[in-house]
Amino acid sequence: MDEVLALDARRRALLVELEALRAAKNQASEAIAAAKRAGADTTEAIARTREAGEREKQLAAELAT
Repeated sequence: MDEVLALDARRRALLVELEALRAAKNQASEAIAAAKRAGADTTEAIARTREAGEREKQLAAELAT
């Protein structure tokens, strides 16, 4: 029973982290679009967003197992 509770707690923590990451990624995408419209350099922001995307994939994979 303890193992089930531990797995459930881990799943819930992953979901919270995943949702926060997705929200941050969405905000970053909007900021990147605005910066591109303004003609600003978005190279660093795009790289950070890609890193967040990789972390998102990792979390989703862990949730699927």
